[in-house]
Formats: sequence, C-alpha cells, structure tokens
Amino acid sequence: MQDLRVKGTAPKEAMKRFADWIAKVSGDKKPIFVGSPISFDWCFVNYYFIKFLGHNQSGVSGIDLKSVWIGKTNSKWHVTTIDDIKKKLGLEHIAHTHNALEDAKEQSTIFGKMTDSRLG
Repeated sequence: MQDLRVKGTAPKEAMKRFADWIAKVSGDKKPIFVGSPISFDWCFVNYYFIKFLGHNQSGVSGIDLKSVWIGKTNSKWHVTTIDDIKKKLGLEHIAHTHNALEDAKEQSTIFGKMTDSRLG
C-alpha cells in the first residue's frame, strides 16, 4: 500500500481512466460487468465508481463466470472452481496473480473461450 501511495495513480484518476476505457470499448452499447466471483469483484468496482465518480456505467448488470460454466456444462456448484474451469478449457497455464489488471485479462480469456460456440 505504501508503494501505491508513492507510485500509484490516485483512485479518482484511476477510476476516471477505467470509465473512459469502458466507454471506448463498449461504444453505444451498455457495458456488462463479467467476473468471478461476480459478487466479490463487482462490489469493489461498484464502490470505487460510486465513491470517486458518482456512478457505475454497468449499473447492476453482471455475468458470473462460474454460473455461465455451470449452465453450459451442467456441472455442480459446490465442486466447480475457476481452476477446474481453466483446466477444462486448457487455460491452466494462465496464473491467477491477484493483480487487478492481470486477473481481468485472465477472466476475459476464460469468458471468451467459455462462450466460444464450438464448445458444448
């Protein structure tokens, strides 16, 4: 945290940049938050958007990766983990680092592969 205080971007500026990026990539479409677990990731992002910008452009829209996977594969909730999903998709080589940007890229890759129409 001390390193972030010295070298990091101020939260308001970081959230402004994030919001600008979301607006750029979503264009005229409403952005939808994708995460795993959605309830954990969304609450932090929502809090920071509301606290520093006064709004969250995705609102309460969200897609949970594990829920999508279970819907596609009929897996059972209590025995399905994101690591299981990655392994079944051949993505176990992607490390989960707990770095926000890296984890977002990881989840984006998982979601992209998971929603590939060639998968069952």
